[in-house]
Amino acid sequence: MELSNVWSFRHWFRFAYDHIIMCDHVTNNMTEAFNNMLGTHRFATYLELLDFIRKMVIRKFNERNEECGAWNFVIPPRVNAKVLKNNRGSRLLTIIAVGDLKYKILGLDRGYDVKLRQYTCGCGSWQIIGIPYSHAMATISQSCDRDTMKDMVADFVHQSLPKSSYLQTY
Repeated sequence: MELSNVWSFRHWFRFAYDHIIMCDHVTNNMTEAFNNMLGTHRFATYLELLDFIRKMVIRKFNERNEECGAWNFVIPPRVNAKVLKNNRGSRLLTIIAVGDLKYKILGLDRGYDVKLRQYTCGCGSWQIIGIPYSHAMATISQSCDRDTMKDMVADFVHQSLPKSSYLQTY
């Protein structure tokens, strides 16, 4: 039996990720960070541990809520940084408009189909992480002028990523 045919092995590949998750990496960092935050409290009684976790979560929610309130943009700084990086990468691409907000993007090594109405790109990155990749950024800049592009980009970021969703979380 070939290893790539095994179901669990295939899911380590980027193309096999669930598009609903909107995450660009899979690690166990969250678990390790949580265990690190517990520190010596891991050895406390269950009630003491639960009380520590409750206080820790309340404090973290408050910090995140205050941080988010200070943002001046519709999308969070980390998302905005990825958008700007992807926009810089879009400058080397050739754009062919197919019609109805569909485009063929030609790069140095291959081409991708981008459908702005469906929020999809042939490379799959946009569907996986929810942030327009360089191919999509090229088409967004093609479909609107430079001044309105800054305001338009937030419309192409997945609905779970803007500031409003972040505020609802915290």
